[in-house]
Amino acid sequence: MKPNVNYLLVMPSFYGSVMWLMGLLFYYSRYIKWNETKGITHIVFWGTEFFLIIATIYFDKHYKRLYNNIVEKLQDETSSGLTFKPLILLHLIGFYGSYLFIRDYSAAVGGYTNFFLALVTSGAGFKIREANSETISLGTQLSYIGWMAIAATLFEVRRKNFNKRLGYFLCFLQFLPNLFYFDRTRPTWIFFTVFVSIFPIFHKMSRFQLVRNFLLSFILGLSLFVFIAVWSGKGWDFAEEGKMYENIYIYLCSGYAYFNEMVGVNAYHFFPERILYPLLKLLNAFSLAPPPPNQILDYLNVPVQTNVGTFLEPFYNDGGLLYVAVGVFIYSFGLNLLGYFLLKSRTPFNLYSLGNICFINFIGFFTPKIGTFPIWFIVFLACILSLWQKKYVQ
Repeated sequence: MKPNVNYLLVMPSFYGSVMWLMGLLFYYSRYIKWNETKGITHIVFWGTEFFLIIATIYFDKHYKRLYNNIVEKLQDETSSGLTFKPLILLHLIGFYGSYLFIRDYSAAVGGYTNFFLALVTSGAGFKIREANSETISLGTQLSYIGWMAIAATLFEVRRKNFNKRLGYFLCFLQFLPNLFYFDRTRPTWIFFTVFVSIFPIFHKMSRFQLVRNFLLSFILGLSLFVFIAVWSGKGWDFAEEGKMYENIYIYLCSGYAYFNEMVGVNAYHFFPERILYPLLKLLNAFSLAPPPPNQILDYLNVPVQTNVGTFLEPFYNDGGLLYVAVGVFIYSFGLNLLGYFLLKSRTPFNLYSLGNICFINFIGFFTPKIGTFPIWFIVFLACILSLWQKKYVQ
């Protein structure tokens, strides 16, 4: 009988421990001669890995027991309450969001013709990326409901509660406009979170299959990331021999080099203005708080130019090493605890929230997502929608 280790793929700290260690090993390989690593930075980096591993070990039996229980209950349930009409409504909201985005950004780049030319002209996507800093579109926020619609639809398709062909068609149409954002992490984000959210209704896998599928998923995500970077003209030059590997290497571990450069240099105010950015942005909209600082960091020479600093960066910029210690605890034990309660509810929306919590840890070696609007919006909205679904999953 194959041991069931599927539960590891719904545990946030599992992703964090694996990806953080992978990035750290690449960083210490020094394929690029990074600036000298400071003593305190060594302690922070390896201390982070230690806490992620300890959190994974501590929660292992809890997640395993809960996961097996959830799988049995999902097999017995005939419906989650997501029938044809609610799912279609979610998709329509997502489609409307995509329309608003295309309309608003077309206006920002000089019309629909220029917008669609940017989609088919290699390297021309910088026009849309530049418009990101000047254009605010309600469509972007509504598109996140489209992400949830994809996950919920595939969940019900898998359980044979929704027509397979129609479901796949709707999900494809919902996903396609997300490529128009020229955002390298956006498609990977959708693939990852949807996969995690429907994983509890998959069959058991051996440890070998688990590692194999994890590596294949990582390679697929990285390939999509590279493709969009090239397509959008993000500065990837493969003409020079070895340049492709250097670019990939920079993306895998430049965040560590950036954080190392920050330590002991950047000023902080002991106020979580970067961590709580979505909340402060909302309060500012109602004139209840001053505008939060720009989320785009200054570029540093480490010695390559970069402006990402792993998930540790906002904690350090907000409150120094004290906040970093709090951040490491949140990313290890805190997110595991939140993920446990989301998994326990077993509604499709909360399972999709769990997928996003796992993604925070998965990509934490590169960039912080915990202080981004999509995470806060999806988790909040999913919890609200799950209250309606409770009557179907008791």
